[in-house]
Amino acid sequence: MLVGCGVVEWGPAFDEPAMIAVGCEEIGNQKEQQQSLIQLYRLEGDSSKGSFVQYGQDLFMGHSGQINDLSWAPLYGRSFHLLVSVGSDN
Repeated sequence: MLVGCGVVEWGPAFDEPAMIAVGCEEIGNQKEQQQSLIQLYRLEGDSSKGSFVQYGQDLFMGHSGQINDLSWAPLYGRSFHLLVSVGSDN
């Protein structure tokens, strides 16, 4: 299985640990096995010495083609994050 990642988007929150979303394409042996997914990473530890650890994966499967763009919605007082993805689905 080969994973190719084509888009990275930083999370907009200023009062929480940094988060990034990565749009990837998982390539199987056959065309029918291909799927796109979004992986989330969150900064653990101090911002100068910390590292990004995987926070979630396969949570947002839904594209059958390549993911072309990601965008975080502004927070505006919500206690949760919204993430939009755009793909080249057939």
